[in-house]
Amino acid sequence: MHLSYAGNLARDAVRLVSDAKSDFEQDYKHKYGSKMTLAQVASELGLSEITMKKKLGSLRFEHLPWVLPIRNARVRPGRNDAFSTIKVAAFAAGDR
Repeated sequence: MHLSYAGNLARDAVRLVSDAKSDFEQDYKHKYGSKMTLAQVASELGLSEITMKKKLGSLRFEHLPWVLPIRNARVRPGRNDAFSTIKVAAFAAGDR
């Protein structure tokens, strides 16, 4: 196999993966807008709102794989949490 051909294959594979991620993010953006509520994030992750609220607010649960990425996706912490749709979509797509 020629080296330039292998390079082209690798570039095409990266392009396909990035296109799939951008499609996934576009679907989320179309469905939820630029920000997601706690209820929307909880339904996408398959958790209850109360569980999410408790685990996001406590330092004891940082070992869970979803806590830190979702906590970092918060754009408006507090009583009415709002989360960045793109960051939640990236986590849901497996880009952790």
